[in-house]
Amino acid sequence: TLIIETGSAMGGSALYYATILDQLGQGRILSVDLQEKTSGMGIPDVTHKRIQFVKGNSVAPATVKTIKNQIKPADRVMVILDSDHTAEHVLRELKTYGPLVSPGCYLIVDDTNLGGHPIINQTVPGPGPWGAVEAYLKATNDLEVDKNRHKFYMTWSPNGFLKKKS
Repeated sequence: TLIIETGSAMGGSALYYATILDQLGQGRILSVDLQEKTSGMGIPDVTHKRIQFVKGNSVAPATVKTIKNQIKPADRVMVILDSDHTAEHVLRELKTYGPLVSPGCYLIVDDTNLGGHPIINQTVPGPGPWGAVEAYLKATNDLEVDKNRHKFYMTWSPNGFLKKKS
């Protein structure tokens, strides 16, 4: 199992995923962000044997090459997008990482609730992640929204749980 996460911030979610993988006894995380994995306010860097942090823009060719070089043939790949939440950037991430997701696995687009679905956030102009998901799904047929992942309406990512078709 390989989880690719964009938008590490301080590494908290990567550490959470790593502890779940510890319980499963397998897997690793590649977590990408533009900044170092520290707040600079005394919060320690996250370290865990299952996490590898990659510094760079998630859609920059050098970063993507680094990520692709870490994927092993036997890996089942899942992707979680949680970096720049503008529709343009998320769409670039979907086009970049969507093909890397293994059949039956998920590509999760975090915070699809931003950009007016239903939250209006001034830092996310326009349609935000939701709009990127809509545009991507119109252009490709390899992923589909799994509405069972938010059947109780308790999510920050409505229509953001995309399952790779077999």
